[in-house]
Amino acid sequence: MLRQRAKLLAKLGFKCVGLFYTQPGELLSSRAAAGTSGSFARRSVGTKHLANGHLAYKLKSAFITAACVPARHAAPSLPLRTSTAYHHYRQPNMTAGEHIEIIGAGGHAKAAIGAAQMAGFVVDRAYDDDPAKWGTTVLGVPVEGPIDSVREGGAKRVVIAVGDAALRAVLASRFDLPCATIVHPRAYVHSSASLGPGTIVFAGAVIQPDVRIGAHAIINANATVSYDCIVADFAHLSPGVDLAGEVHIGTGAFLGTGAVVLRGVTVGDWTTVGAGSAVIGDLPNHVLAAGSPARIVRYLAPSLSPPSALIA
Repeated sequence: MLRQRAKLLAKLGFKCVGLFYTQPGELLSSRAAAGTSGSFARRSVGTKHLANGHLAYKLKSAFITAACVPARHAAPSLPLRTSTAYHHYRQPNMTAGEHIEIIGAGGHAKAAIGAAQMAGFVVDRAYDDDPAKWGTTVLGVPVEGPIDSVREGGAKRVVIAVGDAALRAVLASRFDLPCATIVHPRAYVHSSASLGPGTIVFAGAVIQPDVRIGAHAIINANATVSYDCIVADFAHLSPGVDLAGEVHIGTGAFLGTGAVVLRGVTVGDWTTVGAGSAVIGDLPNHVLAAGSPARIVRYLAPSLSPPSALIA
């Protein structure tokens, strides 16, 4: 396979000078690869990607990178850019130096604070209802409480960094505060995609053209959302989830680590899909499904979603 790709590169006018494996999100120095000075090879996003004289191919969970230079020309010294979509969401939704506050101080909140700081936000404080956390810090951010005191903080925008989707829905309705959208600078979001307020996109995630993601959704590290997908409010895609094109993920649905959903499939509202499952057909609302192919394990009580009295 590698020999065939080397031949393809030669036909495209490139001279292959080395093959290297890199982990997702890793940058490969071309100084070690092709002897050039200071340019870097970027990771592939599901297909071949040419940047700074390098051609990258995705291979299973790792990335095989062919370090190559044009046969008749030196490798171009183009600047390594962040994705255009990242800049798209910086204005007006992501302003460098904007002060925000975080609701929650658990593990997910720590990841959210880290992503927000990488994206250029200044996180002033976090709020939690656990008195044991008051007076502590998370990544240098002071934790205060209870959560209701967020109303007194004078925050322009907040992010609800709570992993439980039902609780996120309740908190979003209770406070009705303007929310920021966080996109980690090492995520890829196509400029035609849209993200709702309060949504967080973590490092390594890929969001392809015309994707629609609702409010307070979580797109975790290295998740892939292919073209024309719809991810509804409060949905949670765990690390490594892979959605093929035209998938519809319902409100509050949770997909476990590494789950795969085939093209055109619908996952119902408040449905949970187990880690590593392969969803090949539609799943109704309020079910737990697992396996490859995914099968309904049991039906979940509607009470697991937020009661209408709490979010009305």
